[in-house]
Amino acid sequence: MELVGSFLFAYLGQGAIITFSNHKDDPASLFAVAFSQSIILGLIIFCTIETSGGNVNPLVSFGLWTSNIISFPRMILYIAA
Repeated sequence: MELVGSFLFAYLGQGAIITFSNHKDDPASLFAVAFSQSIILGLIIFCTIETSGGNVNPLVSFGLWTSNIISFPRMILYIAA
């Protein structure tokens, strides 16, 4: 699920940037991009919290494994799920 979540975050985030790139002089467009990125990330975390604990980035799972918070098989399952 992390791979799908990371892909969606990158794909939808770039869509928000492209949508608001025509208004470079308007300071509200920067806010709109930041707000849309936060909404996208929040929704992805909400959708993936049951399967991967809300870890959208596979490096977060790797960090949790290196600090002995999750086991190696669970890390592999989080990344592959």
